[in-house]
Order: sequence, then C-alpha cells, then structure tokens
Amino acid sequence: MLFRSYPLAPLGQGDHDPFDPGYIVVYSWGPYIYSATLERGVYRLCLVGGGGSGETWIASSYGWGSAGGSGAAVELIFRNPKRQSVTIRAGTNRTSRVQDGEDSYMDLGGTRMITAGGGKHGGGNYGGAGGTYSINSGLEIIQNIVSNNGNSGTVSLSGNAIGRSVSPYETWGEGDETYSRAGGLRLQYLRLRK
Repeated sequence: MLFRSYPLAPLGQGDHDPFDPGYIVVYSWGPYIYSATLERGVYRLCLVGGGGSGETWIASSYGWGSAGGSGAAVELIFRNPKRQSVTIRAGTNRTSRVQDGEDSYMDLGGTRMITAGGGKHGGGNYGGAGGTYSINSGLEIIQNIVSNNGNSGTVSLSGNAIGRSVSPYETWGEGDETYSRAGGLRLQYLRLRK
C-alpha cells in the first residue's frame, strides 16, 4: 500500500490559492500604481517603461521630427516566498516635446526588484535612446520571458518619427515626436508553489 505525505501548513494558515490560477490581478496603462499586500505564490509580471518624446523643426522647407526612445520591457515569472507589501508602477505618457519617459518598477517588501526604464528624449536631429531595464538578483525568478531594452527613436519627416515599442502587450512605451505612449503593467497569479 502506498501512502503519500503532504506538508502541513502551520495552524491558522491555510495552504490555498489566494486567487484562482490564471487570474489577472492587474492590467493597466500608466500612469498607474498598484499597491497591496501580495500573498505568497508564483506570479507572471510584465512591466514596460513610458516612451520619450522628441522634437520637430524645419529644414530645407521640410518639417522634420525626432522621436523619443521606447521604454524597456521585462516579463518574467517569479516566486513571492511570503506575504509582503508590493508596489508596482506603470510610467505615464508624455504630452509635450523633449521629455524622457517615466520608469515603471516593482518594489517587493520595500526593495526595488525590477525597473523598466523610460525612453530618453529626442532632440534636434537625433532620436532618443531606448530605456534600459534592471532586475535585482534577490528576486526569485522562475522564468525570464522578455528582457528588452527599448528601441532608439528615429529621425524622419515630421509625423513619421517613432521609437518602436518592445512591449509584448498593446504598444506600451512607444516613443514619438510629441505624444509618447505610457508604460504598462500586467500581474497574473499562476499557482501557489513552484
């Protein structure tokens, strides 16, 4: 006869899913802040920084434009080992020229774990650099899905310059001449254990 043993949860602590597996906890364009107590478990998170804005000018009787760079994108599966505070922020869009995009980030237990940097601004005759990402080595990563720095903005006839989005969702973080796109965030609960 075969007996299986299962680990017991301490008294007063149920060993159950805090959400239905596959549940989307939050999905939003920036500017948005999700601040809560995150239950232990395995989660899939996507963060994309906001896009930068560029500049327009006249040269040789033509209107020209430069775009800001796009925001960096990070999507991964991580384990939250205990019930702790989480703050996840999606950076805002830009509605005027020559501005850097805002960073998007996740703080877990008061420690910055992920930053998806905003794209840099473009200027006269140059496109902005793409945002860069960083991941704290203390985060318990199960799987990296996307880890992309943003694309640089282009220089073109006005209205055609762009910093192409690297986001796996929507066109979060796209750079533009004037009206860049906001960053975004997506948090999904997967399961209780690795």
